[in-house]
Amino acid sequence: CCMPSNNHVFFSHTSADADRVKRLAEALERRGYATQCKSGYTVEIKDFIEESLLFVPVISKNAESNKLGAFRIAWKVAAKNIEKLEAAATFILPVVTDDTGNYNDIVPKAFRTLPWLRENNEAVSDEFIDTAIQMMGAQAKDVEFPPIAGGQSLPPFAFGQSAPAPAP
Repeated sequence: CCMPSNNHVFFSHTSADADRVKRLAEALERRGYATQCKSGYTVEIKDFIEESLLFVPVISKNAESNKLGAFRIAWKVAAKNIEKLEAAATFILPVVTDDTGNYNDIVPKAFRTLPWLRENNEAVSDEFIDTAIQMMGAQAKDVEFPPIAGGQSLPPFAFGQSAPAPAP
């Protein structure tokens, strides 16, 4: 996984999710997009994030249980970049890779109003590939996706689908 230069897509994840992230990254690489996959955080990662067209935080039970993971620093850096970008909804694509349900404790507040995708099958979905490519194209063309209604507490849902009802 992970081509070393011209990073267009940056995947941030726990090391326990590396195999799943590798499949997501390779699906985009087969389409000609360069990727970076990092589970930790270093100063160079901040540069990778800021230079990327798309930031993909990988949400999972592994992320939920790893409260002190260095990947969380990368998520905060990406969340701060939202404030700098007019087309924030085209920069970050949170992807849930299992049946994780407690999102509010896992992700920065800024992620909660963005469209999310669920990718918990072995094969990478066409929806993930198409959405990522669409978002990178929109970023390059300075096109903005319509924002999701603020205050959404359970964001993980696919583009074009209704948000799930909040749990009682």
